[in-house]
Amino acid sequence: MPWHNETYLEKSPVNNNTFNKNTYYLTFSGATFPDQQTMFPHYEISLSDKNNLDGKSIRLHILKTEPLPPEALKKIQNLKQLQANFQINHNNYTQRKKQVNHFDLVPLRINPTSGEIEKLIDLVLEIVKT
Repeated sequence: MPWHNETYLEKSPVNNNTFNKNTYYLTFSGATFPDQQTMFPHYEISLSDKNNLDGKSIRLHILKTEPLPPEALKKIQNLKQLQANFQINHNNYTQRKKQVNHFDLVPLRINPTSGEIEKLIDLVLEIVKT
């Protein structure tokens, strides 16, 4: 996951609650920000459902994480709202008469062992039969 340098400064209001304040948040190429309250980046991927995911589950293999730099920890808000694990959200929907599986995750976590805030650098999503 190609993260950008530490933080990104948004000079215009991100939502109605910022009142033209500067907002710092983490980002990477292709990041989306569906939660305007936390402004955590989301990694999203959509795959066509050729075989249907009924009776299957999604497994996340974490290949590499890195701690957030101290500069980012000082500027980013809402970090205490992060989970201890990376959680995958899955939705199945129809787009142009084709079934699509949509996966979404926040690639940030509070490491349950060390307590450090970590960003996900490399991952593999695996579809397995249950």
